[in-house]
Parts: sequence; structure tokens; C-alpha cells
Amino acid sequence: MLDDFVLYGLGVKTNNEKIIKDAPNWVKKMEKEYGSIDYGMITYDENREQCQKYYCLFRKEYPRMEMIKLPASKWLKFRIPNQKAADIQKTSLQFYQEFLPSCKYNLKELPELEYYHDGVTDFLVAIY
Repeated sequence: MLDDFVLYGLGVKTNNEKIIKDAPNWVKKMEKEYGSIDYGMITYDENREQCQKYYCLFRKEYPRMEMIKLPASKWLKFRIPNQKAADIQKTSLQFYQEFLPSCKYNLKELPELEYYHDGVTDFLVAIY
């Protein structure tokens, strides 16, 4: 369970085919301008079939950034031992194709998060 929290960031439009390149390119651009990124966030269409936007998020507010409010929720956490885009995307694919169909959890209508810290990535999905 995580309490509600606020992050700040900017997103880039993308889709399931383009995110493999869009996300790492957006990360590079945002790191160059703002420094180390705290979270990545992916938003989806209402059926959660097509991703729509990839965000780089920060705990600190910068000019022109959107405020993202995330409510208190239970989150499933999958630890990825690095911060490589290919490994994060592989974990996401495995979650949706293999884990989710066989589990008892229901997804909350919240974006998925990637928390970058200590050389690892926590892939987070809100559930109820």
C-alpha cells in the first residue's frame, strides 16, 4: 500500500509499437534538461490495450510540468535488476500476457509506474 503522492512531469505521445524507442529517447531528452528521473509512467486507452503516453516524472516541480496526483493504492511490485528499457518492456509484456491472466487481482484504472532507484527499476501496477 502506498499513500497518495504527487509527481511532476512531461509526457510524449506514443503507442504499443513506438514505445520501445519513444520511451528511451524521451528519458534521454528529459535527463539532459532536468537531471535524474524518479519515475516513468505509461498511460493507456480505456481498455488498457494501447498505450497512449509515456511520462518522465520527478518528485520536484519544474516550470511547464504537469502535476500528476496518484491516490493511495495497493500496488504489485516487480523488481527489475537494472534500468534498461528493453528489460522493463519485457517485464511489462510478461505481466500482461502471462501473470495477469492467471492471477486473482483486478487492475485499478491508474497508469503503471516505473520507479528508478539504486540501479534497479520497480515496475508498479495498481490493483484492488
